[in-house]
Amino acid sequence: MRRSPSPHRRRRLLTALLLVGLGGLGLAGCRSQARLGEGLAIEQLLPADAALYLSLNQAQMAVFLPAWLAANQAPASGRGLADGSADSTAYLAGQLAGYRALLEPLISRSDRLVLAISLERLEPSLELDAAAEVPTPATAASPGTATLYAVAHGKYPASLFNLALAFDSAWLKSGRAWQHRASGLQIQPCGNELLLISNGAIQTLAAALDQPGAHPIPQRWLTAWAADLAVYVPDPLGKLLSSLPLDPADVPLNGLLINGQLAADGRYAMFMGFEFETAASARLLTPVCRLFFYSLVHQAWPQEAVSILQTSAWTVDGPVVAVSGFQLEASATAGLLHLIP
Repeated sequence: MRRSPSPHRRRRLLTALLLVGLGGLGLAGCRSQARLGEGLAIEQLLPADAALYLSLNQAQMAVFLPAWLAANQAPASGRGLADGSADSTAYLAGQLAGYRALLEPLISRSDRLVLAISLERLEPSLELDAAAEVPTPATAASPGTATLYAVAHGKYPASLFNLALAFDSAWLKSGRAWQHRASGLQIQPCGNELLLISNGAIQTLAAALDQPGAHPIPQRWLTAWAADLAVYVPDPLGKLLSSLPLDPADVPLNGLLINGQLAADGRYAMFMGFEFETAASARLLTPVCRLFFYSLVHQAWPQEAVSILQTSAWTVDGPVVAVSGFQLEASATAGLLHLIP
């Protein structure tokens, strides 16, 4: 069974996601009139070889991000670093309390947020202003820490951001981006419609504006990807599920997609699809999918596990094994964080 993500790794990713909300203040940077090329999707700014991709529309951002914050903020959970350092759950809760106010501007001004998480380590490569004080924390993903790439799309005033952060001692200028001193998070505005966010790879995102890559989500899953909430994991066994006692060579699982669509009753109708290389592989390895689903449900939603398993319906269509029919409360969607390494 997969071990839960470390509190340190969760903290860095949570910090990065929630500080995206600062974009609501308005900004100017990158190329002043930078825009995504005609016919291109914001996903094409993300790296093609990430371990996990996440997409949230505005309605889902309004429930998923606050729920994620609440799920990681409660000191009663007992989560904290084993070494007893100041970076404990209680300390984290104090930091996150200030981030809650940042969510409203992000949600109100954004129509979409997409992000990618890479498990590869990046070396620091910042261009700090000469007069800026170099922050104490690491400025890029450290060994064993996932790197986050995020792009928010919306309507952001371009005149207030630089002025606001220039008078905020928590931020310093890093080339064309702003860097948060405490976390190392970088935010770079591009025109009035895009925000680039990363915890160490902002230059990679900015470069993709000039040379965007291919859409990282396979054509088969693009419709499902357009749901209110969508998670796509390419090469699940090789990148995220390597702790399972399975040999990727024996389980030709090419991808995993999970999505949720808001229903009229306020709950989310969920879907999970496993794509194999062949239809024969899908039929043969359906029990593996059931095992993974059983494990995820009991880790992510232990209180609702019985209900979820009883209402789930399985189908096999060509190379895809799918499970659907189960629903989650809005706050419960944060359970998908168990997929983040």
